[in-house]
Amino acid sequence: MIIVPILALFAVLSTLTVFLHYTLPTPVSSLRALESTNKPMFSEEHAVSVMDKLSTGFGYRIVGTKQHVDAEDWLMTELQKYEGVHTFNDGQGDVQVEVWRQIGDGAHRFDFLSSVVWKKYYSMSNLIVRISDGTDASKANSVLVNSHIDSTLPSPGAADDGAGVGIMVELLRILTSPSATRKQLRHSVVLLFNNGEESFQDASHLFITSNHTTVPSIKAVVNLEACGVSGPELLFQAGSDEMVKAYSKAPYPFGTILANDIFRTNILLSDTDYRQFVAYGGVSGLDMAIVGNSYLYHTRKDTVPYVQPGVVQHFGENVVAIVDYLTTSPESRLPSITETHRTQMPIYFSMLGRFFIQIPAAPYRSLGMVMTAVAMFQIQSTKRADGHFSAGFATAMSMLGFFASFLGAVLASNVQALIMTKVMNRSLSWFSHEWLPIPLYGPPAIVGILLAQLLVSRTLKTADRPYLERATLDGCYLMSALLLTVLNAFGIGSSYLFGLGGITYLAAMLVNDYALVGWTQIEKREIAVNQRMHWGTYLILTFLPSLVGTEGATSFLDLFVPLTGRTGEVSPADHIIASIVSSLTFLCLPVLLPLIHRFGPDVQRRTVLFFLGISLTAILLYSDESLQIFDETHPQRLFVHQVHNLSSGEWWMNLGGADPSPTAILSGLADEAHQRFGIRDGGVERVEMSSYNPDFDVLYPVSQFITPYKFRLPTPEAEEQNRELSRWLAQDGSDPTASPRSRGFSIRAVDDTIDYTAGTRSFTLTISHPHIIWSVLAFDAEILEWDLPVSPPTGGFQRHHIKEVSRFGQDEWSVRMLLRLQPDELSAAAAAADRKEGIVSRPDFGQLLQIDPSNVSDNVLSRFTSLKESDSGSPHRLLVDYSGLWGEAMYPSVEQASTDQEVLQSVGVRRFREMDKWLLEERPEVDAMLLNVVAGVGVV
Repeated sequence: MIIVPILALFAVLSTLTVFLHYTLPTPVSSLRALESTNKPMFSEEHAVSVMDKLSTGFGYRIVGTKQHVDAEDWLMTELQKYEGVHTFNDGQGDVQVEVWRQIGDGAHRFDFLSSVVWKKYYSMSNLIVRISDGTDASKANSVLVNSHIDSTLPSPGAADDGAGVGIMVELLRILTSPSATRKQLRHSVVLLFNNGEESFQDASHLFITSNHTTVPSIKAVVNLEACGVSGPELLFQAGSDEMVKAYSKAPYPFGTILANDIFRTNILLSDTDYRQFVAYGGVSGLDMAIVGNSYLYHTRKDTVPYVQPGVVQHFGENVVAIVDYLTTSPESRLPSITETHRTQMPIYFSMLGRFFIQIPAAPYRSLGMVMTAVAMFQIQSTKRADGHFSAGFATAMSMLGFFASFLGAVLASNVQALIMTKVMNRSLSWFSHEWLPIPLYGPPAIVGILLAQLLVSRTLKTADRPYLERATLDGCYLMSALLLTVLNAFGIGSSYLFGLGGITYLAAMLVNDYALVGWTQIEKREIAVNQRMHWGTYLILTFLPSLVGTEGATSFLDLFVPLTGRTGEVSPADHIIASIVSSLTFLCLPVLLPLIHRFGPDVQRRTVLFFLGISLTAILLYSDESLQIFDETHPQRLFVHQVHNLSSGEWWMNLGGADPSPTAILSGLADEAHQRFGIRDGGVERVEMSSYNPDFDVLYPVSQFITPYKFRLPTPEAEEQNRELSRWLAQDGSDPTASPRSRGFSIRAVDDTIDYTAGTRSFTLTISHPHIIWSVLAFDAEILEWDLPVSPPTGGFQRHHIKEVSRFGQDEWSVRMLLRLQPDELSAAAAAADRKEGIVSRPDFGQLLQIDPSNVSDNVLSRFTSLKESDSGSPHRLLVDYSGLWGEAMYPSVEQASTDQEVLQSVGVRRFREMDKWLLEERPEVDAMLLNVVAGVGVV
């Protein structure tokens, strides 16, 4: 009967936790907010109207497109409505609003896991708003609030990051509105509406590295992001104790230092503008994001109808409270905020979506020492009082059992994952709901915990085994204290979980021994070995873990389950989720460790067999192939690059998946696509993804996580093929004064010199890209110097990727390089008839290598070799893969954005129109990114 009250309490507390976690504030209408004169009110309706205008009115705001610029122009007009001085005559000073548009060029290095990409950006833009009381004192110190206007491929970006933009516009309205509780702006607010985050954070880099008048005043940043469309926004990065204190003022806190620790590991394969502000500005801050239902993150369904009501209200009210504290409160230390070292960060976590606990670093370290001291006292007391039960040995074995149970849980769940992926071939079987992994991987975790405890019990004499029920409390407390102390020494904030565990075990021990059982009877040794632990103690053991564990389960599963749909084929998704579920099971159910020792061997065996049976049943149920892994609201992401190869004249369809689902799903989709769109005498090829695969270079380095398939497409009839080629080929490439548009999509080397003595080549690689956005160069070379702000990579001859983004209408970019000539190039140069010494200037040169695909012996390398050996070439020529997106022909945005019949009736758009119709009708579980890519191989 003891199981009933434990289960009842756990059910009540976990249900309450889940309910409060997902409960969002009621959205406030624009009218109600405007009529409020006592206290400023944040209006979700107003913020959502901005989101809707951006995502529906302008749609896909990809950097380099006209929609991108149009959205910025519209927002600039909206912001200028607030420009000027707002006078209130309430004794709290005026409010001055200043508005700027910043446009500039720049370059930076972007690291993504083990890959490095070099970025150049041209005419990147920001809209900047400063809100102050008009005095120099107010303007001297600012908090920066940041969001981004642009959206990503292929998403209209209502939440990401229309929500952030809408919240900031509403914040601007609130700060310029009269109210009875208005306070003077002791410090200013700088709103940064950056217009280039999805292109690897170019616009935020531009701002924080510029000499804009507001930059020196920036003391802290609050970054607003979204990787989901529902639930509470999460604080997943905090940079200082003062900023954590500022977050504690939020009415609906949801954050934990555990999220901070996890995000630092880069396991989430995600990044935000926050990186640029910290790296280049040295500022501290808060990084906050909507994270619920991230199945729709970076998909077509990131639209207002899919954004949960109350999400923006929740996010917005928190932001308003944080900014209000930093800019108006006398307690604010904004002018002196600096980045806090990881080991000095306070411990913080939220509970029930209402309470925020913050413990400074020094007192928290003291907690570890206190727990250690109590642990030593407890060992002595237990050994003295329960020595006749072999208490010392039982406690030592219980400490071992703590570790063994955790490892057993993780191991058993991973064995289940191995069966699901390798035997049943049903990886991601749980993907369609965040909580579905629990029935699959929770029961085997319980089996692992119980088996570990049964093994521990075999180390004791039969007569003393019941004492393990009480000894387990001591063992678990001692292990919690030990782990807290060790992790504290390394400055790992997530150690607070062991602190909470230790407090739970200590409370259970004290209540059990002093209130429920009675210390006098214990010392007199009047308590039987099987009565040493009162049943009421289990309610204490259940209380805090039910709250913290359930909140952790909700948060982790909401974040990680959808994430596995975009971590790549090689990611061990089932094992990751199995490890998370087993760890959460151990965290939520510490009650299992002592409870199993309360019963005899028969009950213990039946309990293990019961959960083993559930585990096997779950395998059978989850292996049912009639159950879809993906569906319309939990889609499979499909990257589709229709590549027009200028070198061969061929058209290729490249399909890529980013998930580790059973191979048959993606390969079957590729086969279907080939049957509908491919040439009949060709087949689908599974190709290797590496830095030498140029098919997805536009997405590099994210492309390294894509599983690629490709097949040939029919070549258009001669007249149409010529029309398609003429769009990209140079009209007059020989004229050095020709405009970038007349040069077509091409590359060339200018200001080219060879230093035969030093063995180097210096030149400017210039890329003309009319109608092309997000162009990328990939080549092999040993770069000694270049005009990027970061030194070129060391390590000699290697593969390089240089990417570009430009504002709409910017058609040319360049990079200056000094290359070391390789030994074979120097030898060939020495053997050439016209060899020279010293520095020799070379004429501008750039040539598209064109091959005959019907001739097997005619390929890029043979043409390149022939060119170097010819009079028009030279041994030092560089082979470059270059590609980019046809910005006007991205699908489906082209249908909304373009009225140009030449674009709408082009080969690529017509084919995508047909393909999109097929996918929507027959494969609605697929969310496709349909991009027309133009590529070629050039020599410079």
